[in-house]
Amino acid sequence: MQIHERIKEARKAKKWSMATLAQLVSEAEGLSKPLTWQTVQQWERPESTGGTAPKRKRLEVVAKLLDLSLPELMGAQPSFLSVDIAAANDNEFVQVRRADVRFANGHGSVFVHDEDKPPLSFRADFLRKLGIAPGKAVVVEADGPSNEPKIMDGSVVLVNTGDSARLDGDFFAFRVGDELLIKRLEPLAEISGVLATAENPNFKPKTKVYRPGIDDFEVIGRAVWTGALL
Repeated sequence: MQIHERIKEARKAKKWSMATLAQLVSEAEGLSKPLTWQTVQQWERPESTGGTAPKRKRLEVVAKLLDLSLPELMGAQPSFLSVDIAAANDNEFVQVRRADVRFANGHGSVFVHDEDKPPLSFRADFLRKLGIAPGKAVVVEADGPSNEPKIMDGSVVLVNTGDSARLDGDFFAFRVGDELLIKRLEPLAEISGVLATAENPNFKPKTKVYRPGIDDFEVIGRAVWTGALL
């Protein structure tokens, strides 16, 4: 699903008119000249018919108003399960959406906006044991050797998108600008930063520091499984 489709779908889910979304964006940005409903109409049109997506800063505002993360709005990070984990029996299998996007297990990969791949199935009790809440799981692919042998190049990775705040040195999927990566993350309180570390001792650079609020940085979720628990 493309950006224009996601904006339209999320707006309609909130039962907002185009004019309402335009007004809310205008208020959030403090615009002296408010946006019109025609602006939102442009966002919801495909590029092939003259549509134009909002610029990065405005896209962040739109995503927040629609209760989506920026990657979700851009089509890279779906955030729902097709079956409610809480309602499923322990032996029932739950299909987890598999995003057609590769997270760099090395240097950054650019977002991909293609359709999703076929979902993967997990036992409901397994997902519950991992602490994954309904609507908070996605499967992605790792690309590169930076976390080998723990996460092999080309492996599928289950990400808990509901666990993105407790940075404790485990593997996390995250975004920097238009790049998606998986690394071990831990906080650097003295500089209000985040240290990203590659698992592979031969990978260069092994560590990198990001400054949320200065760098365009967002944690997407904790990587919890890749054929084995992480």
